[in-house]
Amino acid sequence: GISRQKLEELKNGVISSSQSGTKGEMGTGIGFQLILDLLEQNKCRYEIFSEVNEGTLFRIVSPEKENKSS
Repeated sequence: GISRQKLEELKNGVISSSQSGTKGEMGTGIGFQLILDLLEQNKCRYEIFSEVNEGTLFRIVSPEKENKSS
């Protein structure tokens, strides 16, 4: 999972040195930033639920899906 502080940094475009993930994988957060940019361009809404050492869940709702459920 991602710490609250790290999530805020990533949302603000801060790309840091490589760090290990829950399963030992390495990453800098650039993929996360690319996805956030793509979601914004497509006017999608997202929620992130994360617990350090447990994992992260991303919930994405497209504008089309929101309009159909209203």
